[in-house]
Amino acid sequence: QDEFTARQNVHTALQDVLAQYNSLDEDKLRDSVHNLRAVLFSDHSANHLKGNLDPDEIYQQQDGTTFINIVLRVLGLSFRFQTTAHYKEKGADLQEALPADSAYVIRIPVDKVDLQTGLTRYFSLKNDDLSFRNIKAKASQTKIVGEPPEVLVVQVKRFDNNLNKIDTPMDCLNNGVIDLTSAFSGNHMHPVRYN
Repeated sequence: QDEFTARQNVHTALQDVLAQYNSLDEDKLRDSVHNLRAVLFSDHSANHLKGNLDPDEIYQQQDGTTFINIVLRVLGLSFRFQTTAHYKEKGADLQEALPADSAYVIRIPVDKVDLQTGLTRYFSLKNDDLSFRNIKAKASQTKIVGEPPEVLVVQVKRFDNNLNKIDTPMDCLNNGVIDLTSAFSGNHMHPVRYN
């Protein structure tokens, strides 16, 4: 009940931001955004929504992602990832799809080419180590399960493991259209593209 109320409060504040944005009234939009921030950082929201919303604790680089995750969670805009594990058992090469995990944002490393190439590499065959039923396995491929969501947020990781900022430019070619058809499992009759 408390989480539902917290989500409802955030959803109402988001609707107001959208309405003020569409009205083109900058003063009302500014007030609406301030209200959204107050709702998100209220004690009620901080206690009942996932994510660290305590203003005194927010200092890390992923704070923007935490905010987006909460907004997308409130709006119900999640999608599911599924990874395929490859392993050997009794001399046989086997593979098994792991249980799907819910997500709100795709996080990819900076690619030195462009965003489309970075996403294609992220969803292509991999050879990452994986712990699977106490067996050494390899994660071969990650796919998005189900129908393509209307909104798909991509975060480009801008800090390396030593917290050094990566300032490599990353182009978005093809007039900003990203083709993610190959990222989805199943047979889609139409291409999956995002602007």
